[in-house]
Amino acid sequence: MFLTVFTLFSCQDKGSPYFEYVPFKREHRDLWGMIGLDGKILFENKYLSCPSPVYNGVFMLQGSDGYEFYTAEEEPEKVAGPYKRACPFTDVLTPVVTQEGVMQIIDRKGKVIRILDEVDGKKIETLHSFRHGKASFRTGDGWGVMNMDGEVCVPPVYRFALDVLDNGFLMGVKGGPQEGYTTVICNHDGEVVDSLKGTFNPDISNGTYLVTDGYFSNAIVDVHGKVVIPEKESRTVNDQFDNLFVLREAGAFSLIRAERDTLLKSDYSTMQIVDKDRLLLGIRGEGIVLADFSGKVLSRPLFDVNRMSRYYNGKVMPVRRNGDFRWMFIDKDGIPISRDAYKELNFYNDRNGKATFSVSL
Repeated sequence: MFLTVFTLFSCQDKGSPYFEYVPFKREHRDLWGMIGLDGKILFENKYLSCPSPVYNGVFMLQGSDGYEFYTAEEEPEKVAGPYKRACPFTDVLTPVVTQEGVMQIIDRKGKVIRILDEVDGKKIETLHSFRHGKASFRTGDGWGVMNMDGEVCVPPVYRFALDVLDNGFLMGVKGGPQEGYTTVICNHDGEVVDSLKGTFNPDISNGTYLVTDGYFSNAIVDVHGKVVIPEKESRTVNDQFDNLFVLREAGAFSLIRAERDTLLKSDYSTMQIVDKDRLLLGIRGEGIVLADFSGKVLSRPLFDVNRMSRYYNGKVMPVRRNGDFRWMFIDKDGIPISRDAYKELNFYNDRNGKATFSVSL
């Protein structure tokens, strides 16, 4: 038996893998609070241990007895826990392990949706957090993928955990160093779209375009392996946003569309896409400025490079400023939305909803 069902769950209830608030401190000595991606504070100076970011209206906090879940409010209300192990709610359901060592899937009110037993007689050893309704799991046979109804989308035959890409497609790797690696792309239903030679970078691939793994060079292909931007020696892909890519070659950066249109080419010290019409550009010897896709500079060189900087809501972006490296929030013109600045923002290393959490027995 694969699982024990306590409650029927509808996959029509959809969550988001993107955080809504992040933990912050004004000063190192403060307790942790929560600040929104619009720069508005939900609460501050409340918790000694750092909570998770808020996903789907709930955050996770590790206490002395284990992991607990709280509502994202001015006065947070505990909804579940403590658990021995747990994942943040990167979807409307999340996996936990009870103090007794039982793996469960719960909803945001702490209700047990199902208890996980085994797949085809094999015990589930590890389960990732859900993203776009799917999660990788591991048995003694390998890695597979299940949906939130507990149905196996991809059987556990893969050597490594499968990645759930931005569009809900799945990317898994078979093979090894001796026989070579093959990357299998599956659609939302787990059906194989194509099998491609080699491996691809899940942090840059978005499910429409895939970026080949490579330290010194990368190519960009579609899910059928058709080359969109060919590999070139000493040219790497440094960033991706929708159908836009930042390429680096001989110390110079280029902003290129998947259609191979070059929008901007420069010798800036760095280039990072932060929205569909904004970049952070490094001016050598001066610092980081905000610019549009034509290279028009919109701000003074005030900022420090940080990969977590992005216009998550399309209006306001968290950036670290030069000098004291405090975090502040700026608008689309590079103007700070207030004089407030914060010593710490903790994103759990989750850039644009790509973080993976897991529980194991």
